[in-house]
Amino acid sequence: MTDETISVKMNESDITRISIFLENANKTFKRSLVIKNYEELNLFLYIKRNMIDGLGTKFKDLQAFSNKSDVYISNFLKISLSNGSLFVVPGESDKRNKIYRLSDEGNKVIKKFAIKFAIKSTNK
Repeated sequence: MTDETISVKMNESDITRISIFLENANKTFKRSLVIKNYEELNLFLYIKRNMIDGLGTKFKDLQAFSNKSDVYISNFLKISLSNGSLFVVPGESDKRNKIYRLSDEGNKVIKKFAIKFAIKSTNK
């Protein structure tokens, strides 16, 4: 696996949107029974991004993506499977190779992190 560098330019409205999202996320963590911190949100978003790209997410993918321990990732998966926010699809070539996907409930939980706001235009 090779490291990939992605360059993203941010303007003031991007910074505002990110800041508001993070502020809202802090509030949502307190109310959520599923996603309780940024690392869990990041793992859910990674799984969702893989789904959007048509890819499966295996345990080893989560290991490579996250800096958390195997125990942390295992507990995250166990809890997420038990609360119904994730489900498992057996691997095509090896049924023991589990692929994790967001359930409808998991998608609903992520959408609770959405924000609505208006940015004042600086166009004159």
